[in-house]
Amino acid sequence: MKINLFVLDNIELKIEKNLLSLPIDFIDNLIKTNLLLTYIERLITQSLLMEKELAKEDEIKLNNAYCKSHRIKNEEELNHDLHEQGIRYKDHINNLKTSFYISNIAMDMYEVKAEAHFLKRKDQLDQYTYSLLRVKDSDLAYELYLQIESKENNFTDISRKYSEGPEKNTNGIIGPASIERTHPLLKEKLKSSSKGNLSQPFKIEQWWVFTRLEDKVEATFNDTMKAKMSLELLNISITSISKRIAYKVIKSINN
Repeated sequence: MKINLFVLDNIELKIEKNLLSLPIDFIDNLIKTNLLLTYIERLITQSLLMEKELAKEDEIKLNNAYCKSHRIKNEEELNHDLHEQGIRYKDHINNLKTSFYISNIAMDMYEVKAEAHFLKRKDQLDQYTYSLLRVKDSDLAYELYLQIESKENNFTDISRKYSEGPEKNTNGIIGPASIERTHPLLKEKLKSSSKGNLSQPFKIEQWWVFTRLEDKVEATFNDTMKAKMSLELLNISITSISKRIAYKVIKSINN
């Protein structure tokens, strides 16, 4: 059975009511330890999963995959692992159930909005790989730029020897990564550049910088991306609802 957006409205009212029925000391402790939002988010997620049940074969398969990924060889090691996490076996299975179903629930609720969300996020999702060198001396920057442009020296050797930023440790290579949080001027240079193009030195704050775009992988809207965007939208909704509930609960116990 598909879950629609109206379910979240009902869950919000139910959780708000249940929280307000709990002892004030318990709520107060959640607030003091900054756990109230996390607690509400978990309640919302569990409410969405309430009617979902794992078939025994899926439970075994998921548990085996968990053990393999955590290099757990037997039941004794699994029990030790769960003890270290401070959870019971049934809580462990519940966590596996969450990971198994949550993507399907997200698709049920947000599949139709996933592409629009992707288009808003595309600039953040595109992956860039580029070479970069930064120095504080403008004359040195131009000299090194000319050496690379004329192929007298290569970018890797020059950056490793002269660059004054952390890229020195990676032979001048940055990425593949999003450029969403890079300096606006560098971001503009990379977005307008073609693969293999070497920019002339330009100033960013106290640095003289030049760069060369090595590769750009544009994000595409396929089934995997649709699932990812749907899950993002679900998490955004859960966070928003949790904040509303937390505000009402705190306001209520303060009165």
